[in-house]
Amino acid sequence: MNGKSAGKLWVRAGLIAIVLPLCFIFPYVLIVVLILTWLTFLDFIEPKTKTVLPPRTWVDAKPDDSDWLELFLKGCESPAEEKFLQSMVKEFNLYPSNGALISPALSMEMQFTFHNYRFDFVLNSKYIVEIDGATYHSSPEQVERDRIRDEFSVAHGYSVLRIPASIVFNNPAEAIRRVKDFALNPTRSATEPEPEPVAKNSIIRKPVSNYIGDFTKGVSSFTKIVIDASLKQATISDFKKAIDSEQIFLNAMVRKVETEIRLMNLSPGERKIHDEMYARITQGHIKKPITEIFCWTPIILPEPIDNEVVQR
Repeated sequence: MNGKSAGKLWVRAGLIAIVLPLCFIFPYVLIVVLILTWLTFLDFIEPKTKTVLPPRTWVDAKPDDSDWLELFLKGCESPAEEKFLQSMVKEFNLYPSNGALISPALSMEMQFTFHNYRFDFVLNSKYIVEIDGATYHSSPEQVERDRIRDEFSVAHGYSVLRIPASIVFNNPAEAIRRVKDFALNPTRSATEPEPEPVAKNSIIRKPVSNYIGDFTKGVSSFTKIVIDASLKQATISDFKKAIDSEQIFLNAMVRKVETEIRLMNLSPGERKIHDEMYARITQGHIKKPITEIFCWTPIILPEPIDNEVVQR
């Protein structure tokens, strides 16, 4: 029982001790005593908190577990990854060990996290295998993203193999062959010194020329944006002015009509006073026709131009 519950019990016990003598004077007070006694009794019977174990994942899988393969399949992020995992387990007789799948010839980790990236599979702690579905790996932006990701991996001592999901589904034997050529039969000569992995916390430094090139590209892009914006402004300037002019004249016409309506609603005496004041104010002025007063530049849609960016 925690301190809060103990304090509540003492308060109720005190109330019972105070109210109990009143039962001899007011019998109905006994009901209050019985209620307090019952609540105090319930506080003594605290329900035991059940310990809820976290769900098992492939990290918890043991070779003796009957569902270890199912746990690994649940950890995959796509049906293509599940198919590849099943093919690898069958081909290399893999079994679970400390969150990985191992065999005498191969070890395979899945959903391997390194820095800000997570890789589908890593073989023998060095060879990254990515299963690429068309949905997330086919557009130019996605291809460029994968290229940057692969460059980062290679710079840190890894090798990368990308297998299209279509091959995994339609020709799993070809997917296995690529894995063997990639991780078990590399084309690099055995006598060639193996590159040392770069430390995880090290910084990849680009040559100064790369920074100059990036700066030049940035300046060129900014200049192009300014030129396109200026061209767009010049192209639609007259068009926007015509729209603004028409809006101003239409508002003036509405106000003119509203004024005429108010004059029509004046009493004869008020109308006479208005006409006399208007005659004094406009004395000597030549009244222009309404067609000359409300005259504005017609709205003409700009001609199409060759610049696609500005045209949009």
